[in-house]
Amino acid sequence: MTPKEIYDDQFVNIISLSGGKDSTALLLRAIELDVEYEAVFADTGHEHEETYKYVDYLEERLGIKIRRIKADLTQRVLDKKKTVETKWRKDGVDEEIIQSALDNLKPTGIPMLDLALWKGGFPSRRRQFCTQELKIIPMIEQVYEPIWDSGKEIIVWQGIRRSESKARENAEEFEQLPDGYYAYRPLVEWTARDVFDMHKKHDVEPNPLYKLGMNRAGGM
Repeated sequence: MTPKEIYDDQFVNIISLSGGKDSTALLLRAIELDVEYEAVFADTGHEHEETYKYVDYLEERLGIKIRRIKADLTQRVLDKKKTVETKWRKDGVDEEIIQSALDNLKPTGIPMLDLALWKGGFPSRRRQFCTQELKIIPMIEQVYEPIWDSGKEIIVWQGIRRSESKARENAEEFEQLPDGYYAYRPLVEWTARDVFDMHKKHDVEPNPLYKLGMNRAGGM
């Protein structure tokens, strides 16, 4: 059953678009349900070139506007540079090492690279911080908080399918989360085939990366 809240003016529907098959199917489902929504693409600065082209394609093919946001880590890199200049010297770090660090601690404006400069390395399986810093926090600060400030509530549409993994097999279709918003997951009972069929139904091509053999598209 479709929750009545997605049609309520007190709620704002947010679709986080990654350029992958599930988020695209999610967007198409919102169009089918004829709801008002805002589609948002969080640009990490490290997406595949085909994904950037695909987001442009969706805008043109569907006649919609997709909002682009990105994290700004400039100040964090500059703060780290200040730490190198002061604390490292106080701790007796070799001056050659300090100078090398200072030469490299220059904000690039590319979220993924600036994140690596700030954290001192790229994310890995053991150091998983990219999604939080490059997608979740920018969404909260740039999208959610202005909506909350206006007095409205938020429904975040999530392209989660129970068949994806053991961790998602009990995902609920609609629930209120402790983070302060509601989650709507209209694809919970869908299969991957259902997702691609949704593309075909609306005559929308999937991200070309799938045809190149990739299992995932629209992620870092």
